[in-house]
Amino acid sequence: MAKKVHIVGIGKSGRAAAILAWKKGFEVSATDILPREKIEGIEELESLGITLDLGKHDPSFFKKADIVVISPGIPEREEFKLAEKCGAEVISEIEFASRFMKSSFIAITGTNGKSTVTTMIGSILAESGKPSWTGGNLGTALSLAVDCDVNKPEGLVALELSSFQLERIKYFKPYVSIILNITPDHFDRYKSFEDYAIAKCRIFMNQKENDHLLIPADDEVTINYSKNALAQIHFIGGEKGEIYFDGEKIKIENSDGKTEKINPADCNLTNTLAIKNGMFAIKAGLLAGIPVEKIIEGLNNFKPLPHRFQIVAEINGVRWINDSKATNPDAMIKSIESAEKNIILLAGGLGKGLDFSPVSRIVEGRVKSAILFGKSAEDIQKVLKEIVPVQMTGSLEEAVSIAHHQSKPGDTVLLAPGCASFDMFKNFEDRGEKFINLVKKLSG
Repeated sequence: MAKKVHIVGIGKSGRAAAILAWKKGFEVSATDILPREKIEGIEELESLGITLDLGKHDPSFFKKADIVVISPGIPEREEFKLAEKCGAEVISEIEFASRFMKSSFIAITGTNGKSTVTTMIGSILAESGKPSWTGGNLGTALSLAVDCDVNKPEGLVALELSSFQLERIKYFKPYVSIILNITPDHFDRYKSFEDYAIAKCRIFMNQKENDHLLIPADDEVTINYSKNALAQIHFIGGEKGEIYFDGEKIKIENSDGKTEKINPADCNLTNTLAIKNGMFAIKAGLLAGIPVEKIIEGLNNFKPLPHRFQIVAEINGVRWINDSKATNPDAMIKSIESAEKNIILLAGGLGKGLDFSPVSRIVEGRVKSAILFGKSAEDIQKVLKEIVPVQMTGSLEEAVSIAHHQSKPGDTVLLAPGCASFDMFKNFEDRGEKFINLVKKLSG
C-alpha cells in the first residue's frame, strides 16, 4: 500500500512537491487555507487525481498521513503536532525533494545577501562543465530539480535556503554550506534572536568532517553559533579570512602557502558589498573544484538581481538606487555603507518588531537627510531625528518627489527601507518596481 503524503500550502513549492510525490507513487493530498479560485495551478493537481482540502485544514488528513510536507511560508500549527503524535514525519519541501537527489548541494543562508550569492554561485557552476541547477528560496522549488539532468552524482546544485525552509529538515546535508550573516529579523515568527539563529544554523547540522562550512571572519555572532559544526570551517573576509580583500585585490590563501590574487574589476565586482558577496561565491567555486579562470568567467556572466542595490538612473548628477530588498535594519546599514556618502535615505514600512537603533552608528557623515514612510516610520524617526534631518511622508510617491527637490549633483537617493513592504505593497518587488517607475517619470 502506497504511503500517504499530505502537502501543506499549495504555492509554487507545494505544487512542485505534490507533483513529485505523485510521480514517486505516493498517495497524495494537499491543503491550503485559500479557496480554490485563489490558487494558481490547481487544475494540474486535480488532473492527477490529487485529493484537495481547500479553505481549511481538515485534521483527518494529518491523522492519516505518513509524511506531511510543509511549504516554507507556513508557520507552526497544532495540526503538525497532531500528525507527529499519529506517527507522521513532518518535513520541509527541501527535505522531501533532497531525498530523491544524487547531486552535491552548495546551500546558502543568511539574513541578508543570500539570493545574490546563490545566483553568483549558480553562474559559476554554469561554467564548470558539470550539470548544474540553481533554486530554492529564489523561487524555484527543489522538487523541480529531481527530473533534471543535474540529478546525478557529478551534478552541482546551488540552493538558497531561508530559516523557514531549514526549520523542518531532517537528513538534508550540503557538501558546502554558507552562512553569510545572522542579524535580527523575522521577530514576527520567532520568539527570540536565538530561536532565529538556531534555525539558520540547521544548515550544517548533518554535515560531516569532509564537508565545508563558510562563515564571515569578522562576524562574532555567526562564529559563535557555528562552534559546534563538524564540517571544515572556512573564514571569509576580514583580516583572518582564507580569502579577503586588501583594498585593491581579492587574495586567496591556498593550502600550499601560495597567495592567488584576483582583480575585482575582472569579476564585475563593482562595490564593497559585491566584493564581500563575491568572495563567498569564489570560495564555494574553489571547493566545488572549479578553476579560478572559470570562476572569473562565471562572475562576469552574473547579472545582478533587481531590487538589490540596483542603480536605476542618474538624473542631473544624482544617482538613484533601488535596494527595496533591504528589509531589515542590518540590510539598511549595509546599503548605506555601499552608497558611501551624500545620501538622501528613503526608508520605512513594516518593521517586524526589529530594533532600528544600530542604524544610528552609520548615518552620520553619510546620510544628508531621511524621508520616511509606512507603518514603522516613527520608529525609525526616533533613532535618526537627533542625527540627520528627517521628514515624514504618507507614500513612496511623495518621498520620491521630496527627494527629487532636495537632491543636488553628487547626491545619492537610496531606497533602503529597512522594513518589510506588506503594509503598503504586495512585496518588496512591487515596492521596488513602483520606485523605478517613479524615478523614470523624473527623467522622462
